[in-house]
Amino acid sequence: MKKVILIITAILMVASGVAAVSAYEPHTVNVLAKVENAISVSTNETDFGTVFPEEWLSQHFTANLSGSFCEQERVNSVNITVWAEWKAQDDGTPYPWLGEAMYIECNGAQGYIGANLTMPFGAQPALDASGAHMQALLDKDPATDTEDQVTIHVWLDVPVFFDSYNENTDVPDKPRADWADDLAGLLPGEPSMILPTGTPQGYEMGLDLKIQVVDIWGP
Repeated sequence: MKKVILIITAILMVASGVAAVSAYEPHTVNVLAKVENAISVSTNETDFGTVFPEEWLSQHFTANLSGSFCEQERVNSVNITVWAEWKAQDDGTPYPWLGEAMYIECNGAQGYIGANLTMPFGAQPALDASGAHMQALLDKDPATDTEDQVTIHVWLDVPVFFDSYNENTDVPDKPRADWADDLAGLLPGEPSMILPTGTPQGYEMGLDLKIQVVDIWGP
């Protein structure tokens, strides 16, 4: 009986010893990550300034692969989309929506913002001719035809004032591009946007364009 007790005691001592060693044996794995933006945009503002009804105007900016993206070797391609968001005024209220008068062109693809579909301060995509969210690809691989920079053109078909507009006296052939007519579902002589009656002169409108990275992948 004593021998059995001694054996059991020995087993318990060994078991408790193993548990003690396991409980006090830490192993450290050092985990690090350096977070960078994959793209950069050449400007944070596109201001058309003072404009006049039915002018067809354009400004542009570029989206580029960032220096950090070009320096690393793990991935080489970035896909971006274009969004429109409400723009806040100094008092926190949104600017009157300019989307119905705004068109986008990028890498040979055209898109349209259109009427406001969101409550402040939501966002909506620029849609191409097929009704899909317009996209662009940037790639740092010199063996492909894809560039590491894309130029994004912002086209503005300046709105007209309701109180001054008469379709019977208006110029029938606008300078607006044919592709813009098709995107917005407009006739060639039809304004993109008519401001409500009573809209004052010097009426400031706006929105924010967001260039959104939606995919990053490797070779």
